[in-house]
Amino acid sequence: MYCSELMHAGCITCMYFCLMEEPKVINEDRIVDIEIKIAAQEDMLETLNRTVYQQQKKIDELETLCSAMARHIKDLQEGASEAGTALEKPPHY
Repeated sequence: MYCSELMHAGCITCMYFCLMEEPKVINEDRIVDIEIKIAAQEDMLETLNRTVYQQQKKIDELETLCSAMARHIKDLQEGASEAGTALEKPPHY
């Protein structure tokens, strides 16, 4: 008797009895396929982890470079404003 044939189709009890009546045998090919998929996923995860690590290192380098450039620009602006007063043309020019 299958769940679809029972009056209470889809209930937990019916599904349990259907499973008991039709034991599923997992064949070796299916297990091998599952193991292959798991191995591929583990490899992909390791590749993604390496990629994320390398990207984070690059982000850190770029943030350091950006901070150094910002300091350099600030220093140039401060130097230009100090030098700008010395290079101003006199009012009678």
